[in-house]
Amino acid sequence: MFDSQIPTRSAEFVAIWDTGATASVITQKVIDELGLATFGIATVNGVHGSNETTRHVVGITLPNGVSFAPVEVTCGVLGDFDVLIGMDIIATGSFAVTNLNGKTTMTFSHPSLKTIDFVAQYPAKKVVIPPQINNS
Repeated sequence: MFDSQIPTRSAEFVAIWDTGATASVITQKVIDELGLATFGIATVNGVHGSNETTRHVVGITLPNGVSFAPVEVTCGVLGDFDVLIGMDIIATGSFAVTNLNGKTTMTFSHPSLKTIDFVAQYPAKKVVIPPQINNS
């Protein structure tokens, strides 16, 4: 684990949700703006291979007011985003993505309030496929 305090500075950053990421990641911009201390080095494995990077401790508050602290994160390059929300946070609640009439909606609750099971809610209708007729 780590022996560090959550920084008292706060700022808003642009985040992306990534269900393929095991852990959350922040950029150097976040580290610099919040004045975060480094508490170690970690080897991270991603789509571009393995590399060593710095480890930090943050508190993360989502737009719906749900907060997570302390969160151990690593520093990474995220393109147009400052924070990557990984499965370390996503797996603590209910996360759903829906698309109705061309409008995609993502929602998250923590803690989970109920089970969301679209298969059970809307059971598939049995489809009968006629056998192929071979007229040769």
